[in-house]
Amino acid sequence: MSRTDAASVVVSSVGAAVLIAVADPGDALCYLLAFPIWIVSRDLGAAAGAAVATVAFLLLLLVGSSQPAGFGPLGYLAVAAVFLGAVVAGSLVVSPAVSAGAKRASQLVRVLTSQPKVTRRPEALSRRELEVLEAIATGAQNAEIAERFVISENTVKSHVSRILKKLPAANRTEAASRYIEMYGPPPSPNGDTPARDELTEEDGIAAASAVTATVVVVKPKGEAVLRLQDGRDLEVPVIDQIRDRVDVGASIIAYFDQRDRVVGWYLPEEELGVDLRQWAP
Repeated sequence: MSRTDAASVVVSSVGAAVLIAVADPGDALCYLLAFPIWIVSRDLGAAAGAAVATVAFLLLLLVGSSQPAGFGPLGYLAVAAVFLGAVVAGSLVVSPAVSAGAKRASQLVRVLTSQPKVTRRPEALSRRELEVLEAIATGAQNAEIAERFVISENTVKSHVSRILKKLPAANRTEAASRYIEMYGPPPSPNGDTPARDELTEEDGIAAASAVTATVVVVKPKGEAVLRLQDGRDLEVPVIDQIRDRVDVGASIIAYFDQRDRVVGWYLPEEELGVDLRQWAP
């Protein structure tokens, strides 16, 4: 449980205990409804929590009106206060799933302090050519690549020749550099993604295309929705280091690779952006 979760639970519990003490203890069972309201508000948002709280309160009104004494004005006021507190407390909690997702995103993206370059879009590589190019970027030689994909070395040489022509690149080293520019550092042979501290500022981004966009929504849990110039909406992560620089209405440039996968976005006015080459939506 996060510190925010713990604080919300403590505040709700103390509030409920105080209200139960001043109200009729015989009606204390109704306050237990605050917990499911808190759960709904935490997992589905304040609007859903408020809807459940409203339904629960109306049911209590209906039940109370059929009783000789009912809850009384103070009792109803106390119940309403507890339900409202449960909605507010639940909406302030960051659920474990969201926390895990945010943590994972923070490990896969980094701040950009230089604007990405848009290079000439290379001729489309086939899926096999992309796999061979990725292997080249890891430093694999033809024999290793042939063994990995169960093909002959002559076939590997043919793939390499076509890759160099399409990128274009003069040699394998330059081809590996182009791969890193377009897709970021390749996974290691065991499939691991490079650690964040390995993604240095020297790993500049070279995108195949750039599209201007406007921020239309900034979510409180580390995401923003961009409205691209072509009318599409794109949801991207916003990391903590620049979250206070991203406002609704801000102009942004979104960068895409040759497969139209977003690889980064940049705020020209702030001269800051986010590298998304290792991030998958």
